Amino acid sequence: MNKQSKIRGALYGTALGDALGLGAEFMTRHEVKYYYPDGLRHFDQIIRDAHRSQFKHGEWTNDTEILLRLIECVIANKGFDLLALVGSMRDWIEAEPQDLAPVIRKIMNNPEWIDNPISVSHKTWKNSGVKEASNEAFLRGIVTGITSPRRDLIRNTRELVQCTHDDTRCIASTTMLALAAHNIFHHDRVPTYEELYEVCEVIDSRTLPYLEMASKGDIKDFELDDEDTQLYTRKTMAAALWSLWHTDNAEDAIYKVIDMAGDADTNAAAAGALAGLRYGFEALPNEKDLIIRKDYLDDISIRLHEFLEEAFPAK
Repeated sequence: MNKQSKIRGALYGTALGDALGLGAEFMTRHEVKYYYPDGLRHFDQIIRDAHRSQFKHGEWTNDTEILLRLIECVIANKGFDLLALVGSMRDWIEAEPQDLAPVIRKIMNNPEWIDNPISVSHKTWKNSGVKEASNEAFLRGIVTGITSPRRDLIRNTRELVQCTHDDTRCIASTTMLALAAHNIFHHDRVPTYEELYEVCEVIDSRTLPYLEMASKGDIKDFELDDEDTQLYTRKTMAAALWSLWHTDNAEDAIYKVIDMAGDADTNAAAAGALAGLRYGFEALPNEKDLIIRKDYLDDISIRLHEFLEEAFPAK
């Protein structure tokens, strides 16, 4: 499979999982079964309640938007530049995005954050009273996984997470996603549980049980729809890696995650990104053709491919 199909697959897979997963976001599995008895597979099935009516059918949410903005920044700066990436996120928050956690909004609105992002994040995060690490930074692992050389991947991922989520559980889970994306894109192989375990143990051993569940468990065991834990970054990691290790086609990788409800748009966006990388654009469900702003996705896919061809010349 050529790299262009992988890149396009990753971006479309993210957007598709995000836009379709919105239909199940914050629901329980029982509610998903009630509203979508045959499964949520098409945008026009999405119920139009107060939350979902804020989006058009086929429109992605914050998850895909920030990922694309970060990719644009990497392309523009010809590589990873933390302060430039922070500036890109600041531009995004000035557009007043919806569904942003209060502590993250507080960090990003701090006037000192633009120049000292990790310091501001550290002080705010540690004083926030947050007991569990949330998943807003998780999809950044797709950005670093694709665009960073292996020698810089762990450091780049840590810094890009740490600038808003100063918690090693966030760093560990996002690094697992980054390593998976990197291996699939650059080396045409799915990383093993043992490979990821070795890195995860060093960063945060509290993430290991979720990594093990992703490898050996059933997706129902994750309780992705539990109201108190559905935003946990380690759960989103487990769902994405489970879909990678336990499905053999792009449709199942995305749909099985959506069926579990909870933070379904974020979970399915991550699963869709990995599925797109693994199987390519053509293997994604046909609903991808109904995504809004397809022209933009095609354009950024081409530009990202050009950047990567220059950054990682064929040996």
